[in-house]
Amino acid sequence: MKVFEEKSSGYASIDMPWIRFQRETPIREFEVNQTLADLLKNVNQDNLKQPAINFMGLKGNEWTYRSLFHQANRLASAYQKAGLKEGDTVLIATVSGMEEALNLIALDQIGVTSKWVDITLSEKELEEAINQDDCKYVVCFAPVIPNLEKIIHDTDVKKVLYVDPSQYMRPLNVLWNSREDFAKMKQMADSTKQNPLPQMPEDPRYMRFVDFVKTGNPFAEPTIRYDKDRPVLTIQSSGTTGKPKVIVHTDYSINNSIRKFSGVDLPLYQGKVMLKTAPAWVGYGLINTLAMGLANGMEVMLTPMLGDDILFQYNQKYDVVFGVPLHYRYLAAHLDEIDSMSRPLALISGGDKIAKTEVESFQEMFATKGCSAPILNGAGFNEILGAGCVNPWHANRPGSIGIPMYDELVSIFDPDTLEEKKLGERGEICYKTESAFQCYARDEEKTKAVKRLHPDGTLWLHSNDLGYQDQDGFIYIDGRLSRVITVGAFKIAASQIEDVVQAYPAVKECVAVAVPDEEKGEVPMIHIVLKEEYKEEENAIIEQIKELCQEQLKEKAAPKYYNVLEEMPYTSNNKQDFRRLEKMGLEILEEQQKEKVLERK
Repeated sequence: MKVFEEKSSGYASIDMPWIRFQRETPIREFEVNQTLADLLKNVNQDNLKQPAINFMGLKGNEWTYRSLFHQANRLASAYQKAGLKEGDTVLIATVSGMEEALNLIALDQIGVTSKWVDITLSEKELEEAINQDDCKYVVCFAPVIPNLEKIIHDTDVKKVLYVDPSQYMRPLNVLWNSREDFAKMKQMADSTKQNPLPQMPEDPRYMRFVDFVKTGNPFAEPTIRYDKDRPVLTIQSSGTTGKPKVIVHTDYSINNSIRKFSGVDLPLYQGKVMLKTAPAWVGYGLINTLAMGLANGMEVMLTPMLGDDILFQYNQKYDVVFGVPLHYRYLAAHLDEIDSMSRPLALISGGDKIAKTEVESFQEMFATKGCSAPILNGAGFNEILGAGCVNPWHANRPGSIGIPMYDELVSIFDPDTLEEKKLGERGEICYKTESAFQCYARDEEKTKAVKRLHPDGTLWLHSNDLGYQDQDGFIYIDGRLSRVITVGAFKIAASQIEDVVQAYPAVKECVAVAVPDEEKGEVPMIHIVLKEEYKEEENAIIEQIKELCQEQLKEKAAPKYYNVLEEMPYTSNNKQDFRRLEKMGLEILEEQQKEKVLERK
C-alpha cells in the first residue's frame, strides 16, 4: 500500500485519506493520449499469444490477442470498404459476444462512433436511436430483427449485420469440452428450440456479421490520428429515474477509465480470467470489464446470457467477476447445488445497492464452499464510464461503496450551494475525474446540470447520490436525490428504510418508494420479497417488520404501506426498477380506493 502523509483539514479533496489503501505502484502504466484501439494493441505487444477473449468458457472458442487484433483490423477494413468514414455512427444492439469486442476496437480505429443501445428498445425507440445519428449500419442480436423490420423503411439503414450465438460455436472442437460444457451447449440448443431465432428477411440489406467481417482485407491495419475531443462511443443512461439520455465519450475519457483501475487494490492480473456479466450497452460491462480486462492482459469470458444465474452457470471458470447484487442473491439461493467456489479471487458488486448484512451473509455462505474471495462493493454511473469508487481487496468495508479510484477525487458537496462538506457530513457525492463524459447528445442543459463548475474553478460531476465519507475516505450512499421521500416537510432517504427492513433475516430484497397521500403529500411504501423458506409465514413476518420499523425509524419515516412481491422487478441493466415499483404502488392505492367506494355503496 502507499505511504500516506496524514493531513487534518477535514476535507476529502485536501486530505485524501484513502491513499493508504491504494497500490504502491500501478499494475500497468497507460498512455491515455492515443486511441483506445492503439492503447489495447500497444500494451499487449508482449502478450499476443495469450488468450484475450473466450466465448462461454468453451474450449476451442478462444481468441488470442493476436487473433483479436487481426479480426478487428479486418472488420475495420470491411467498414471502410463499405464506405464508412470518420464521423459516421454505427448502431449496436447486441449482447456479449465476439462482435462486441471486435466493434469496440475496429470502429474506434477508423474514427467511427459506436452507439450502444439496449436490445429491448421498442420499435419507436429503435427508430429514434437510428435516425438521431443517421446510422447507415446496424449490428444487432438476431431477436432485435422483428422490431427492426417494422421500422427499417423509415430509416436510411443500408446494412443490418445480425448475430446469433451459434456464429461463434466451433463444432469440431466439442471433443475438448467437459461434461458441464456439453450440458451448457445442450441448454443453449434447447433454449433455441423453445424460443427459435427469427427468420431472416429476404432482403439484401441483412447479412450475417461473421460474413461481413470476411469482406475485409485480412492484411489491412487501418488506423486514424488521435483526437482528444472526437466522440467515439455513446451509451445510454439507465433511465431508472427519467427518460434515458445518450452519453457521449471520447478516447481520452475511455482510456482514463481504464487507467483509474491501475492503482486500485484489485487482482486484475495478466492471464487471470474475468467473467463479463453486464450487457454491452452499459459502461460497467463494456468498459470496466471488457476494455479494462483487455488492457490489463486478462482473458475476458463473454456470454450472451444476461440472467441472474450467470455466476452459478460459470462457477469455477473465472478468477474475477464484475457482477451485480442480483447475481450474488441467485448464487446464495442455489449454493447447495455446487461443490466448490474455491477459484474466485475477487467478487465485485456494482450497478445496484447491496446491504452490509447481505454482503456479510453471502461471504459466510460462500466460505462454506471454499470461497475466500471478498464481495467488494463499488459504485459509479455511465457518465464516468462505470465505477467511480470500489472497496479495496485487502481492506473491504461491507456497507460502503469503497474509496475513490486511482488518481481521482471524490468528495461530498451541498447540491445547492456547492459548499464542500467535511468528512462525516452528508451531501451529494461528486467526482473529479478525467473519465468524465463529453456531453449528453443534443441536451446542453442536462449536461450542465451534471458537469458543474464550482466556485474555485474545479469541474465536478454530480452523481445525484446522497451520502458521506468516513475519516478514512470510504464512501456510504444514503440514497438518490430523486429517491427522497418527502413526508410533509420531512425528507427521508429511501435507503434509510431499506437498511432497516433488509436487516430482518427473512427479507431477500426490499425497495422503498414514495406514494401519494392526501394528508402528508407522500408517504413511504416498502416492497418486500421474502426468502423462499419464510413465505408461508408472510403475515406474521410483516407484522414483525412493522414493529421493527416503528422501533428503529422516526415516526414519519416508518412505511405506511407494506407490499409483498413474489419477485423484484429489474431493468434490462439488472437494476431494481424503481419506476415500475412506484407505478405498482399507485396501482395498489387505486385498487384500495375502488374497494372503499364499493364498501360505501
